[in-house]
Amino acid sequence: MRSLLLAVLMPSLAVAGTPVPDRPTQSGSARLVSSGSLEAELGANFSEYGTELPLRIKGSTGKVEPRATLDLGSMGYGAPGLDIGTKLSLVQDRTVALAGQARSDVPLDGEEWTGEIGGLFTFYNKHGLEIRTDVALALVGGGGIYSAGVPVSGLVGWSVSSRWAGFVDVGVTFQGGGTATAPVMMGGGRWRPTDMLAGDLAVGWDAETGGPMAAVGMAANFGRIRK
Repeated sequence: MRSLLLAVLMPSLAVAGTPVPDRPTQSGSARLVSSGSLEAELGANFSEYGTELPLRIKGSTGKVEPRATLDLGSMGYGAPGLDIGTKLSLVQDRTVALAGQARSDVPLDGEEWTGEIGGLFTFYNKHGLEIRTDVALALVGGGGIYSAGVPVSGLVGWSVSSRWAGFVDVGVTFQGGGTATAPVMMGGGRWRPTDMLAGDLAVGWDAETGGPMAAVGMAANFGRIRK
């Protein structure tokens, strides 16, 4: 009787998929979250620029993954930072994934606008090796586009066990005239205590600013909600 009552009064969750976190690295995954499911990422990123508290919500149809990110850390200084985008799957199989991605912030404070369009590649093998590449065209504007660059990053990850994995991530941004920023390097680990939950911890160095970086956060896949 109790089980029947709960089924009537509360929505049920389909079997949740394994989270596909893009945080905390520069190199996003070309994999989409499980089709029909809802996933959330929440964390804290620390750098010379200050502290960010990004909350990202994303879902998937199996081919398209719309997403929205809200920087809760900026709310104390005015309007929160809002970023919307989508990931479009081109190839999704057991070992190789390829996707396009586009994102744009929504300047709620009326200041400059930033956006990106690019591609993601991810390779996995049965031994737990993961390789990611992330290439994009990044634009900055405000009453017109006045800056552009090409951020390029790569990640190598490895599974220590079914629950633990490590990674190293490096990225630079190429600019006009053949110049490039100094690299941003980050290393850390991911922990998956359950099939629907993943935590992350990373430290790094931004050679452009000459300062340290750190990040801690989590991602959770909630499955498909239905009556």
